[in-house]
Amino acid sequence: MIGHDVLPSSLDAFGHATLAAVLLGAYLYFGEPFVGVALHRAFERAERVDRHARHWLYTRLLILEWGLVVLCAATLIMAPGVSAAAIGLVLPGTALGWILTLLTLVGGFGVLVVTARAARRMRRLPREELLRALGGPSVVAMLPRTSVERRLFAIVSVSAGLAEEFVYRGFFLAVVAALAPGFPVPVAVVVIVVMVIAVLIVRWTANYLTQEIRCVR
Repeated sequence: MIGHDVLPSSLDAFGHATLAAVLLGAYLYFGEPFVGVALHRAFERAERVDRHARHWLYTRLLILEWGLVVLCAATLIMAPGVSAAAIGLVLPGTALGWILTLLTLVGGFGVLVVTARAARRMRRLPREELLRALGGPSVVAMLPRTSVERRLFAIVSVSAGLAEEFVYRGFFLAVVAALAPGFPVPVAVVVIVVMVIAVLIVRWTANYLTQEIRCVR
């Protein structure tokens, strides 16, 4: 957890990178959900006519994820008052911290093993049951088919968590702390809940419209 004492207390901490920090923060909050939906809609259109559509999607996701990491990292490098500790890049300082880190790594590895076994079992399911288990045809369409796609899919799956932790839990939290120092925790929780609901509404609407268009066709 990032302590309040290491977070920036004002936008002055970003120095010459203040404008870049604010613009990136606004994009992450308001723009990123819509960009994700637009990318998925483009993939759905391409998937029906291009057998390389999944390769295209995985590549674009990697570019988007790590492009944001580079932009956020460049902004932080130019920010004289934002330390590595402020974005969570610090080693555990206590024995309990190391224990929790170890447990997290072991738990993550366990999840990977369980997921791999579940994926192998799902391959033997009939198509109808597979669609129900995974959430519908739009999800199944994104799953890899070839060895090249599987390698790219694995890279995207692992790197997405790393990139999003750095961008949102690190950079974005630092920007919010600078914009609203002493922000009450309950208010922050409400803001996060509202954001999650908004993202879910956008995605649900997009999926609903996609299914309606397919029914019409």
